[in-house]
Amino acid sequence: MLTPRTQYARSGDVYLAYQVIGDGPYDIVLVLDWASHLEVLWEQPWVVELVSALATYSRVLWFDMRGVGLSDRIGDAAVPPEEWMEDVGAVMDAAGSRRATLFANGHASQMAMLYAATHPERVASLVLMNGFARFARADDFAIGMPREVREKSLDMIEVGWGSGTPGMVRWLAPSIAQRPGMHEWWARLERNAATPGTALARMRASLELDVRGILPLVDTPTLVIQTRDNAYVRAGHGRYLV
Repeated sequence: MLTPRTQYARSGDVYLAYQVIGDGPYDIVLVLDWASHLEVLWEQPWVVELVSALATYSRVLWFDMRGVGLSDRIGDAAVPPEEWMEDVGAVMDAAGSRRATLFANGHASQMAMLYAATHPERVASLVLMNGFARFARADDFAIGMPREVREKSLDMIEVGWGSGTPGMVRWLAPSIAQRPGMHEWWARLERNAATPGTALARMRASLELDVRGILPLVDTPTLVIQTRDNAYVRAGHGRYLV
């Protein structure tokens, strides 16, 4: 399958890179977290398999979140949640989509839930894969990532981002970590997705954002998918969302 044409949608002063795959009767907005680059991801067969399967019965609108990949870089400043979530609607408008399923992974699931809570008329359903309402541990949120693990993950980004060191792949994607050339490809994805400074800023943002308060407002039909034995986004997060 050839890499689809990359287009741009405008959200305020930010330009968002997106692609349209398929022409089915249903729209799916796909966002695979912040370590993303639309065109580099197409190099992996498992990505092609996922997107192609969705495109057999739908029109897939896939985009890079603001600040990463082919979308506008925005520096290291935190993105206000209200601006961030409106990027979903901007991509839908650009592609002529009135209503869609939001399929989001990891940190992008917070954006999807915020958008579903504030624009229920545009969201037919939610699919949250390894998602979380809050990533960091707190006094009232014991399932979050402990401080020492947060510091370790930030150190790994600062020291090894884009270098091909095996730590990040083994942690984030253990099922594919041993495939030939995977560490080198992952490093290239990281370099194309963001600079180390931007990667640190996005990681800190995902640790600080807490959308637990909006969950009662989400009445959209929702499927929660949690990979088994995930050491990064642990199963408690999926159970909490359910």
